[in-house]
Amino acid sequence: LDGLAVMDAAGMERAVLFGWSMGVQVALEIVRRAPERVEALVLMSGVAGRPWDSVMGLRAMRWLLPPTIRGARRAHRFVESLVARLSRWPESVDWARRLGLTAPDVDEELLHELAESFVDLDMDIYLRTLELLGEHDAHDLLPHVRTPALVVVGDRDLFTPRAAAERMVRSLPDAELLVVPGGTHYVAVEYPEMVNLRIDKFFAERGLGPARAPLDDEPSPDDP
Repeated sequence: LDGLAVMDAAGMERAVLFGWSMGVQVALEIVRRAPERVEALVLMSGVAGRPWDSVMGLRAMRWLLPPTIRGARRAHRFVESLVARLSRWPESVDWARRLGLTAPDVDEELLHELAESFVDLDMDIYLRTLELLGEHDAHDLLPHVRTPALVVVGDRDLFTPRAAAERMVRSLPDAELLVVPGGTHYVAVEYPEMVNLRIDKFFAERGLGPARAPLDDEPSPDDP
């Protein structure tokens, strides 16, 4: 895996792995292949596998999304053009809010930056990655993971719902769950103070590093 190659290049024998969205599945595969090199896991807004089974909580998505992605890949040039137009459309953030894809008070400038990052993607490769993502399943691995894990999810995440995160936590032998009220798939940029504080607490309690003193106006990670 590329992740292990990066660790080798940096001279890192062990590391805490952070995964967001599809990165959760990548992190779990690193654990499968080299568990001795993983100190802990922070898994945000993702699932252990078969992501299309849980999108929007609709079972029909497992049959609808794979052929849709295959069709989009055949027309990837058109998809690239469409993504470029949407990413630069001034109303894109407003529509993301209206559709419930992001929290109402998300940093608009940051969200535009995230959208614009899609412009440089090779959509043929990206859509192929999504195809493989839908076929991947690491649920069999979860009961055998011996590293501590913190699972973070927003309670309004349409792509990787809370129920999927709870399933991961039940299967992992040593896992904690943070559910962020009002958070969506982009919970890490919507509520960074809360997420960072909870990660600090996780690190401190597991002996992974010193806890950071909270700022006066930062919420407690245990606040409802």
